[in-house]
Amino acid sequence: PGGTRDSVRSAELIARYPAPEAPSTMSSDRNHDVSNPLRFDADRVRLFLLVAAGVWLAFAAQSAMAGRWRTVAINLTAALGTIALRSLARPDDPRRLRSTAHLAIGLSMLSLSLAALLSGGSHSLAIWFLPVVPLAGAYLLSANAAIAWGVVAVAAMGIVQLVGATALPTEFIAQGAELFVGRAALTASIVGFALMARRAMT
Repeated sequence: PGGTRDSVRSAELIARYPAPEAPSTMSSDRNHDVSNPLRFDADRVRLFLLVAAGVWLAFAAQSAMAGRWRTVAINLTAALGTIALRSLARPDDPRRLRSTAHLAIGLSMLSLSLAALLSGGSHSLAIWFLPVVPLAGAYLLSANAAIAWGVVAVAAMGIVQLVGATALPTEFIAQGAELFVGRAALTASIVGFALMARRAMT
């Protein structure tokens, strides 16, 4: 019957000339594809470094107004180092991108630890900011990075606890309103990471 022959012929044509594949949503140009995860990570790292540099500069300005010049030196070094690292965050080099993120996190942790030694050791306000370090590791890198930097942060807390305020002459100890401002800043940092993580998941 004619209907059967037409059906067989249609099947042969479909087998011989398959339907074209749907075009990929990923662009071949990595630098212009906003859905490329490598590009997104680079933008995330650069934004984090920009914010971190601004925070360190704000801390430096606050310390300068109080005449705490050794703390100013630590804060300025952290700010300038972070700005320098930001220029290394390139979307076309994943290894350099990861290294830059690790270096930036390490620089902030070291700066916080030194600031803690100058401001009362284990009683310092700066040591309360060390738990932010693994949050940065999770946001910028991975769960493994968060765990690793969490271990390093706990080790830094232990060193500050053991050494106390004897390693470096105490420059100041936060009191009164400064404690409130510092704790509010810590809370704001945690909320900021929570919001960024929520945004990344959605």
